[in-house]
Amino acid sequence: MNTKIKGIEFILENCEGVYIPFECFKEFKINGETDIQTIIQKNSIHDCTFKIIGNGQEKYIRGFNTTVTPLQRLAQYNDVCYIEIYFTNGDKIKMDCWHGNMPYDNEWQSTIMHNYNEITLAIEPKKYIFKEMLEFPIGSQFLDKDDNLYTLKQDNCERYIELPSKNLSLKQLNMKYKLINGCDNEN
Repeated sequence: MNTKIKGIEFILENCEGVYIPFECFKEFKINGETDIQTIIQKNSIHDCTFKIIGNGQEKYIRGFNTTVTPLQRLAQYNDVCYIEIYFTNGDKIKMDCWHGNMPYDNEWQSTIMHNYNEITLAIEPKKYIFKEMLEFPIGSQFLDKDDNLYTLKQDNCERYIELPSKNLSLKQLNMKYKLINGCDNEN
């Protein structure tokens, strides 16, 4: 497969599609990877960040929204269902990225519009601070950004978080953690 990317189409919950030429992407990371050979071996997105600066070549492929620009539409709602990566030889691949149980909202998506032609779109698991972690069911497990495991436990009716080391650093206290085993209280 030719791995030179021509552009990315974001397919939205209402079946609209926004096409962005690849030269507009200032950051392109899927599942922690920037290498397209590694990315195309997977068919779903669990973590991604796209920083896009529009050059006027962005367009609607599906749908007919003319009240906002394509970048404004991406920032308007958190509703990206999947992306299609188009290659210069005409090949394309589809990658699913919808997460959660909400019918119109991708619960893991956040989009920031920095100005009229610049956005950051991220799809990633929600992250929690220690106080929030204590509200999960006993046995829930979390990972920090360094992949250290934290487990919620209970002893004598007191909840506590088992740490990977005996000392708690300021870095650990201020870090956010992603749930890897347990039930998200919001669902």
